Amino acid sequence: MRARPKQVSTVTETIPLNQCLAKSRKLDNDNVVSGRLVFSHCQIVGEVARAMILRMPIWLRATLFPEGSELIAAAHDIGKVSPTFQKKIYSALSQKEDAVLALLKNEDPTQEKLWGGHAGVSQASVAIENPSLYIAEILGQHHGFSPNLSIYQATSEVFGGANWHSQRVELLTQLKAALATDFPIVKDALQAKVLAGLTTVSDWVGSGALFEDPEGDWKSCIDVALDEAGFVCPKFRPNLGFHNIFGFEPKDT
Repeated sequence: MRARPKQVSTVTETIPLNQCLAKSRKLDNDNVVSGRLVFSHCQIVGEVARAMILRMPIWLRATLFPEGSELIAAAHDIGKVSPTFQKKIYSALSQKEDAVLALLKNEDPTQEKLWGGHAGVSQASVAIENPSLYIAEILGQHHGFSPNLSIYQATSEVFGGANWHSQRVELLTQLKAALATDFPIVKDALQAKVLAGLTTVSDWVGSGALFEDPEGDWKSCIDVALDEAGFVCPKFRPNLGFHNIFGFEPKDT
C-alpha cells in the first residue's frame, strides 16, 4: 500500500482578498513587485472569454458556449487564494512583506506538486460549490493536466482549512457579481472540452503584457489583446469571381 503524503499544518488565519496576489512582475531594474490581485486577474480572464465568444458566429455560440461560460474562465485561479501559493508569490517579491510572510512562515510551497498546485485547489473548491463535475474538472485542467485530488478536498488543511475556503467562496461570489452571471449548464464531455479550451486560451491572453500593470486600464486592452493573439473576425468581399480571387482563369474541364 502506498503511503499517503504528509499533510503539513497550515494557518487558519487568512490573508484578505485585497492582498491575495495572482501575479508578480519584474521592473526594468529587475526588482520583482506585486502584480494583479487574484480577483482582478480572474475578472480580466472572464471578460476576455466573454469578448472572445462574441467574436464567434452566432450559431457556434449557441451550440457550444452556454450563457455563463465566461464565469468558468474567470474562476480558473480561485485556488490561488491558498496559503502555499501566497507564500510562494510573496517570497518572490524583492521587497518582502514581513507581516504576510510571518503569517505564512510554516507553509511549504513545494508541497503543491502533490495536488497539482493552485489549479487543484480551484477544482476542489468548486467541486463542493457546484454540482457539475465538468466545471470543477475544467478549472483543474487549465494548465494542461488533471490534478490528483484523491485525498484532498476544499477544506483540507493544506488548502488552508475552512477559513481559506470561505475566502475562495467569497471570491467566487464577487466574480459572479462582477460578470453578472452564474455557472452554465455543461451538457456533455465534448462541450466541457471546448470550454476547457476557452478557459486556457482566455487565461493565456489575459496574462499577457498588456494586463501586467495593476494600475493600468485593462478594459481598453481586451480587444487589442485578442487582435494581437489572432482572434480577428474575417471580412468578406462579396460577388468576387474566380479570377478576382486567384488571379487566373479556371481551366476548361
